[in-house]
Amino acid sequence: MEKHDFKDRKIWLTGASSGIGYELACLLIQAGAKIVVSARTEEKLNQLVQLSPGSVKSIPFDVKQFEQYPLICQQVIQAYDGLDIIILNAGNCKYIDVKNFQADTVNEMMQVNFMSMVHAIEQTLPCLRKSKYAHIVAVSSSAAFLGLPRAEAYGTSKAAIKYFFESLRADLDHQKVAVSLVFPGFVKTPLTDKNNFPMPLIISAEKAAKVIYQGIQQYKQEIKMPWIFIRLIKFIAILPVTLRTKIVAKMAKK
Repeated sequence: MEKHDFKDRKIWLTGASSGIGYELACLLIQAGAKIVVSARTEEKLNQLVQLSPGSVKSIPFDVKQFEQYPLICQQVIQAYDGLDIIILNAGNCKYIDVKNFQADTVNEMMQVNFMSMVHAIEQTLPCLRKSKYAHIVAVSSSAAFLGLPRAEAYGTSKAAIKYFFESLRADLDHQKVAVSLVFPGFVKTPLTDKNNFPMPLIISAEKAAKVIYQGIQQYKQEIKMPWIFIRLIKFIAILPVTLRTKIVAKMAKK
């Protein structure tokens, strides 16, 4: 496929109020896209609208409110009379304490990070199929490649994203709908600011957004950053299970 010319592309970006989503929205606005931004925090979305009132529209909502998706997606499609690209970036992170294991945490992460994307696809796919630039972008995580300490909830939801969209890519290939998966390592955002452990090779949200922007522009099937961290995670993942377990268990002790 040719590179995206983002000018006048009709885009829906979720999780746009902070971090990677906010920075990516800024880049798309600068490129002349017609973008709908969504998140729970309306104030931050309004800041994006003010950057280009004629080409940015705000539709705030909570991605966990699944019953709202038919109406929300209808509003998104009507905003610019169509949809070319959907960027599913909204998500959260909560860790598991195995000494006080709670299934509700796993359920919440699956609902927020994974099922929210499934509901969005259900409502927007018929419209996307009509676009000759149709492109689905889903933000997973480097955690999808390797079972990490305390990530039983977060990592599982991100691994589900990886599997779901890889399957969807295969089914949509003949329909000319591109599917890209994003696998960030540690990125400095309000979400990672809460972490109380070392985050090797952490990068800025601005840098991550730039890599994602370029990856979407080139229709890359996988967009990964920083590449050294991703390679390290994938290398550990292919080690014999006994050795892999020892390495990951040491991370847990730390």
